[in-house]
Amino acid sequence: MIRTTTDVLEEFRLRGISVAEWARHNGFNPTLVYQVLRSRHVPTRGRATVLPLRWE
Repeated sequence: MIRTTTDVLEEFRLRGISVAEWARHNGFNPTLVYQVLRSRHVPTRGRATVLPLRWE
């Protein structure tokens, strides 16, 4: 199932965690996670391609 940015942010809100907290806990750079969520960085290679898989 494809999840939208809104879905991911809502899940974070329901869990009571911030995007930065989730990123650090999962070994990602918080800036990269914010960029992917805001569609400023399209995940085409490297660590960014793993992000959408971790949100499933």
